[in-house]
Amino acid sequence: MDLITLEAEKYNNKENITLNMVIEGPDYEDKYDKIQVYLNECDWLPKNINILTSSIDYGPHESIYTRPQSYEERMILKDYYDPILS
Repeated sequence: MDLITLEAEKYNNKENITLNMVIEGPDYEDKYDKIQVYLNECDWLPKNINILTSSIDYGPHESIYTRPQSYEERMILKDYYDPILS
């Protein structure tokens, strides 16, 4: 994480670090939950960074993670159009 912070400082952007990860596989929801718990409980990860997680969608399925869940997530994405999720 220190390396990421140092790289961000080069661009005067230490306060706005974004981690992006894609989760794939038949049990991706379990993986997603484990990653979320880890990131929430991680002591060495700065609290002021953005973490974006997504999964690969192979077709129609029922998932609690297909759309933004919280009010904050919906407000961030309210002007965002995704033809796959629309």
